[in-house]
Parts: sequence; structure tokens; C-alpha cells
Amino acid sequence: MNKNIYSQISIPEIAKHCEISQSGLKRIFAKSTGYPVHKYFLKMKLNAASMCIKNGESITDTAIKFGFPSQSYFSVVFKREIGISPTNYKLLTRKE
Repeated sequence: MNKNIYSQISIPEIAKHCEISQSGLKRIFAKSTGYPVHKYFLKMKLNAASMCIKNGESITDTAIKFGFPSQSYFSVVFKREIGISPTNYKLLTRKE
């Protein structure tokens, strides 16, 4: 998943790579992480994206970099999952 953080990866692709059934992957993954596969991957992306924003990368460039279809969709997801908009996050974490 780390190697594919900048792209979209599907559960069937992950299951095939791990040589396990999709249902087995979902069950084992949720048991070991406490999250469904897609939610965990989204959290990974947003954590990495928040570091990019904190380091001064533009929100639009960050959205594109992590494979979101638009900056506005990225902003909606970021706010829903992180609890603050990317713009406000950038303002709160900018380096002086």
C-alpha cells in the first residue's frame, strides 16, 4: 500500500498481490488494523497529504499527487476525515 500511495489501488489488486481472497483480506485486515482496507488506505493518503501541505505544497498539487479527481473532492474528504479544511490546516501548520 505504501508503494501505491500516489495511485488508486483496489481491494482485488491487493488481494491478488497477497495471494488471498478478497473476503479473507477484508476480514484479516479489519481484525489487525481496526479499519476496512479502503478506509485505512485513505487515512494513509491523508496523513501523507497533510505532511505535504504542512511543508508548503499547494492543496491542488497535493490533491493531484495523491490521485484525487479534483481539489474540491480532496478538500471535502480531508475535512471529513481530518476535521479541518486543508486551507485551515495549511494556515495552522505553516512554517514561520
